Amino acid sequence: ACYEAGYYLAVAMSRPLIVREMAKIAEENGCQYVAHGGVRTGNDRARFETAVADLDPTLDVIFPPAEWNLASRSEEEEYAKRFQLRYRKRDRAGYYTLDENMWGRTVRWEGLDDGWLAPPPEAYYLTVDPREAPDEPTEVTIRFAAGVPVALDGEKLEPVALIQRMNQIGGRHGVGRTDIVENPLSGVKKRQTYEAPAAHILITAHQALEDVVLPKEILHFQKPLSQKYSELIYEGFWFDDIRLALDDFFLRIQKRVVGEVRVRLFKGSSLVTGRRAS
Repeated sequence: ACYEAGYYLAVAMSRPLIVREMAKIAEENGCQYVAHGGVRTGNDRARFETAVADLDPTLDVIFPPAEWNLASRSEEEEYAKRFQLRYRKRDRAGYYTLDENMWGRTVRWEGLDDGWLAPPPEAYYLTVDPREAPDEPTEVTIRFAAGVPVALDGEKLEPVALIQRMNQIGGRHGVGRTDIVENPLSGVKKRQTYEAPAAHILITAHQALEDVVLPKEILHFQKPLSQKYSELIYEGFWFDDIRLALDDFFLRIQKRVVGEVRVRLFKGSSLVTGRRAS
């Protein structure tokens, strides 16, 4: 799943997991309330609160910025300072990471809202500057079984290990950076900067193999469904029946997505140089 021009939904997919554990702990401890720390005008507020309503509608959600009428990060910082609360502040470089997991990293940096400013070099962590990447390309061969990556260069790997390895290899070649303008739930366009080497490479390879093995009718039919799937995740409807029903469709068509894809990584680019079904 990829939302719009290059967001692989790392943060959006982590929210249902957080809420599922939150609801479980609330039930075990007899809690009536849960709270979250999303931004007032951000997507996370909808993601958290929609997921809570889906999993346990008896829970009441507390959203501190609304409770205390805090309209911005700056006001939150001032509130925390006034009451001596712990708060993650921006570092000296003028940026901070909103979120990171093994599927990707969201970076917010000072000046991000100015669409003409380029991201500062220090904003990136997982990927090197493509100009400083090795002068020789690296080719990797990824094997898929039922649409799932199972091996890298002939070595069988569990999913977590494979993703971590791809992050390392792709990051060394500056692959997986995106600087895009999104259409969030608020309706106000928002610039975002992401790093997701493994997600970018694996999805590129996966689509290349699908092009070989899936009939035209399925390929054309799945494109709008894939877009809808990404929108459901982005907007917080992970536990919705539509998302679950789409899973059944995608799992069915992935049965024939078996084979290998060779990808060349070089100076920030990932180019498919070979694909074969098996």
